[in-house]
Amino acid sequence: QLESIKAISTTGSGETLVRNVREAYVQAVKDALSVAPEPTSELTLTATALNVTSYVDEGATHIVIRTDNATYQWIEGAKEWMALSDWYELLTVKVGDNFTATLEQVGSQYRITSFQKN
Repeated sequence: QLESIKAISTTGSGETLVRNVREAYVQAVKDALSVAPEPTSELTLTATALNVTSYVDEGATHIVIRTDNATYQWIEGAKEWMALSDWYELLTVKVGDNFTATLEQVGSQYRITSFQKN
């Protein structure tokens, strides 16, 4: 990607040069950000919810749970990461609920791939 910016920056001049370099840079950043990290491991966690919150990212709702587990304190679920029945179960979780979740570690994030309240 850096090579494409260098190649474009050698063509044109003035306003055209600046526009070409800017467009190449923006595309390089978009390409870099769109690469999803590969899952590194999968585990099963049984814990109690200490806090439950949600947020919306690009139209998709994410549920974030703070757990009573010292190793996996924060876990996160999104509809596209799990079966629909698990997603609906996750939407009902409240503080104090005990649950079992299958987690997939992606970078430093623990993604919920299955969810069941106990």
